[in-house]
Amino acid sequence: MEQFWRLQDKKYPLTRDSVSWPWGMARQDAEAEGLLLNGVSACYSAAALVKYFETRGGASDELADVVVFEGEEIDNAPDEITVVAEAIAAPRRIIAHGTYSSLAALILPHKDELYEKSPDGRWWIDVLEEEWLQQNMCGEEL
Repeated sequence: MEQFWRLQDKKYPLTRDSVSWPWGMARQDAEAEGLLLNGVSACYSAAALVKYFETRGGASDELADVVVFEGEEIDNAPDEITVVAEAIAAPRRIIAHGTYSSLAALILPHKDELYEKSPDGRWWIDVLEEEWLQQNMCGEEL
């Protein structure tokens, strides 16, 4: 199983049966037109998730949490603004959840060096993701 990063609306918990639909469309309309997808949209890394939301003006901790989950990738497509590939994935296990502001505070100061080596020889993105995951670990089966 792969690991995915997602901002999850607090009103709708992530489940094994979660579905997605086209951005800007009401769920009822998407369902009526047969456009519901099994699985949820997610990013492949913390950096991609932060870039996605910072491009759109950030995210509210009051409305959503960052959820990191293991799952199976069903499909992927490039985002229209950031041109970063997004996965459509079926969630199976939540690894961690926490606030967007805590993740952005960790990632943004290093945004220009994420793919450079840290003093211990690992990529900065790996170091920062590991730090956030350790602080927000939960391990919930879905």
